[in-house]
Amino acid sequence: MSGELDESIFHDQIEDFYRILGTILDEKRNPELDHYYEKNGNDINNYQFSHAHFSFQHKNGLHIQLDFTYALLFY
Repeated sequence: MSGELDESIFHDQIEDFYRILGTILDEKRNPELDHYYEKNGNDINNYQFSHAHFSFQHKNGLHIQLDFTYALLFY
């Protein structure tokens, strides 16, 4: 099974994500947080990406492997 995020979902939701995260962080908010959205905007292709791999093996023999690429929204 495989899939990918529809770019329109990212485009339509990322601004609210940054706004809500900023509200949650309040005075602990890093000023760089605003910089990422201002610099990269609503286009997921403007962000840096990273890759990860997870593998789970259950004692009943079930094996699940996840390989994914994700956008770095801040670092």
